[in-house]
Amino acid sequence: MEKACRESPEEILLHKIPCLEEKGILNRIRSYHRKARNVLEDWARKTSLEIVGLAKRLGYAVAREDLKGLINSLRKIENKDHRT
Repeated sequence: MEKACRESPEEILLHKIPCLEEKGILNRIRSYHRKARNVLEDWARKTSLEIVGLAKRLGYAVAREDLKGLINSLRKIENKDHRT
């Protein structure tokens, strides 16, 4: 009668997944992250182009500004009805 296998689950997985497969899995995960980022960037560009086009048609001006610290400055407002 043979002895029962006493390897930990980590050791079993290391034997089942060779290095090349691990790299393949990591590359696949990276590609999904890249795809998600590209979708968000594309959506932001298309939305900004729509805003600029609408502003041109209506004769409005569009201003770009730095939004860093915006939430912190809004929290300093003492108006109870204002939520951030």
